[in-house]
Amino acid sequence: MPQVDHLKEIKRALSPHRLNLAFRATAAEPDAATLARCLYNLALCEALYPPLHHLEIALRNSLDEVLRAHYPTSPPGGVGPDGLPYAGCWLDAAPGVLGPWERAEVQRVKQKLRGAGKAVTPHRLIAGLSLGFWANLFTRAYEIGPNSSYVPRTGSKTALWPRHLRAVLPHLPRRFATRDHAYRTFKTVADLRNQAFHHRPIWRLHLNALHVSATAAIGWISPDLKELTIAMDRFPQVVKHGLEPYEKHVAQFLAERTQ
Repeated sequence: MPQVDHLKEIKRALSPHRLNLAFRATAAEPDAATLARCLYNLALCEALYPPLHHLEIALRNSLDEVLRAHYPTSPPGGVGPDGLPYAGCWLDAAPGVLGPWERAEVQRVKQKLRGAGKAVTPHRLIAGLSLGFWANLFTRAYEIGPNSSYVPRTGSKTALWPRHLRAVLPHLPRRFATRDHAYRTFKTVADLRNQAFHHRPIWRLHLNALHVSATAAIGWISPDLKELTIAMDRFPQVVKHGLEPYEKHVAQFLAERTQ
């Protein structure tokens, strides 16, 4: 029987082009080392899941809890001008507080729910929107300041910030208590979330700083959830041990199959 090149088979399954482009450190690097870095990258993505997940859930729930108490909701059971059912939620109220891009995202989620045969409810609508959507609510378009001539697209009466900043982020330190700081943090973490959850090569990023930002942002909403996240956090250990354990895994795997 011809001997199987197990490393070659794994490369073929994972795409040689992707491995070389995303995980090869140098042109002369052995294939086994590149595969080890791919596994290390996967472990980093996995370890980041708890803080990214907790931040996304906590942020959307805090925004919903505060904003639904201050803005009109759509009539439950009614049908909007787009032909889609209303959710009975502030997110699809007409007129509402959302700008064009955010309204389109809400419509996309409602279409997806209808296509799946599911009722359009506030809970499902909120759960279907991405962290990027929630981060986008902190853009300048939703702010009006006392010394600014800028008129937000939502109008001064419905501008979200700075009016609701303290309620949405009750533990945000005073030195960071601006809409802009919150937006930059949430946007950066949302970008990391998208890369980590879609198998991108995050090993090249400044992950320690991004991890600190995500964990700190959880504490802006819930210090208790932040402490729970830290208690179960494996990311520091994965970074501490680095690439070496995965190099050993690959070497052992290949050695066992060539005996």
